[in-house]
Amino acid sequence: MFSFSKSGALKKAFNEAKKLYETAVDSPGQAKNARALRMKVMVRCRAHIDLVFIEGAKKYEAYEAVRNQAIANGQETPEPPTPAPYQKIKSQAGEIISYIPDHFAMEIFSTGGLYQTAKISIVEAINQTQAIADRIWLDLDLSDDFEVLRFLRDQAGEQTGEQADTEANEATGDHSDNTNAHNEPE
Repeated sequence: MFSFSKSGALKKAFNEAKKLYETAVDSPGQAKNARALRMKVMVRCRAHIDLVFIEGAKKYEAYEAVRNQAIANGQETPEPPTPAPYQKIKSQAGEIISYIPDHFAMEIFSTGGLYQTAKISIVEAINQTQAIADRIWLDLDLSDDFEVLRFLRDQAGEQTGEQADTEANEATGDHSDNTNAHNEPE
């Protein structure tokens, strides 16, 4: 539990993170300082998005289990989980607090939950989360494409590569890399 002084410091950090985001959104034009501020906030947002997605995946997985148990027992279902608009992010300077608006956080959180509970595919999860991130970049007046969910993209690439290898082996009749292949003597 936080002591009062730590709680005050945390509340101040939350307020500063929100103000930094709002200042970045409101900073006009392409002046060097304004763009640098927006880029700083974007980097924080990108890490924040990944954390909220992961949080949604974990919390929705647990929620689904509790919800299904409640339904099976004829009990009232619990309220679905919600994300925090603030996240602690590790940086070179130590831990910092990041903020994204509640509506973005909720969309990302829900997408993580949908993915974890197998209601959407890995590609749909990536695309939906990237579309939300693109709206944040638009709010920040950044036209550059900044990818989110790199860890999930890497996983999707591995799955695609494995699938392509399997399909290529099946097409050529080469089952030497197929773990289910039977090695019969010639």
